Amino acid sequence: MSANKKGDDARVRLVQAAIATIADRGWPGATTRAIAEAADANLALVNYYFGSKQTLLLTALETSMRELADAFNLDGLAHDPARVLEACLRLVEQQPPDARLRVLFEGTMQARHDESIRRVTANMLAGYRTSLASALAQGHPPSPRHRGRAAALVAILDGLLLHKLVDPELDPALARESLQCLASRELD
Repeated sequence: MSANKKGDDARVRLVQAAIATIADRGWPGATTRAIAEAADANLALVNYYFGSKQTLLLTALETSMRELADAFNLDGLAHDPARVLEACLRLVEQQPPDARLRVLFEGTMQARHDESIRRVTANMLAGYRTSLASALAQGHPPSPRHRGRAAALVAILDGLLLHKLVDPELDPALARESLQCLASRELD
């Protein structure tokens, strides 16, 4: 194996270990030592590849968000709000909750204390709202109401995700019909 391949592999292992560690221990519990051990990597590699623990954790957050967006296939579903909503609800209903979702919520809570995390998280949420607003607007005249409805739907889904993380017994299917009505309701 070439040195570049080994380096890329170690970097990927560190990011995946950071995702797992944040999901398991929370943002404050994700120490460089715990991450390096989980990645089966030398502790010095964290600074070598990322420069700091904070940059590694931010990379783990960005990777989680990108992978979640890919899992939703937002681009492929962008013109069908019902399918976007269904993809989101399937993710909420997963047992146990996806590690990437736990990282997203850990990052969201940490965003209050760190401007770089706040920017990354805000941009991701804005992208989700924009994609959903575009889907809701299909076949309708332009209206700021599409953005408002998208913001409400994303906030409700975020709330469901948070509640599911705290209360694994919650059945998100209870909200399915109401969310589908909100997504498909004609705007005046």
